[in-house]
Amino acid sequence: MAKKKSKKSNSNLGKILYFIAAVLGVVAIVMMFVNTVKVPDTDLGVLGTVEGESYSGLKVAFGYKENDVAVFKFSFMGLLPYLLVLAGTVLVLVNALAKKGNKIFDFVSIAALIVAGVLFFIMPNFMVFADNLVGNIAAEIDYEIAIGAIVSAISAIASGAVVLVKTLLKK
Repeated sequence: MAKKKSKKSNSNLGKILYFIAAVLGVVAIVMMFVNTVKVPDTDLGVLGTVEGESYSGLKVAFGYKENDVAVFKFSFMGLLPYLLVLAGTVLVLVNALAKKGNKIFDFVSIAALIVAGVLFFIMPNFMVFADNLVGNIAAEIDYEIAIGAIVSAISAIASGAVVLVKTLLKK
């Protein structure tokens, strides 16, 4: 009788860990709407000074126009981390809601979430600039990651780690 109770509590712990991982994945996705890339105060010489602007993950991934002039273009690599987190989170939820979890889904979700977390840390490298004067000037600026990318990266990696712990706990 004790073994059944232990197995049931282990199952409940697994479900709780899956839902924690899913919440962390949703946090990473929501950060798409927060500033992901920022411009430090930069002196462009004759062109003047650019003072700390920042751009959301949506602008980095899908492009951005300012006063009807394109600054960024669509970037698949800017969108990829969000797609990986979405896929990983969906697989985590599928396993959480299933009667018996699938180990392959676990390993795919772990890989997707951790790779997405790493990609968030290098988000400024994925910006695609427009082929115009504004885009050429924007390409000369050294961009840094902002709070949205940092929170997304940490949330995605933590979500992958929670799924890994859940997978290692299961015998």
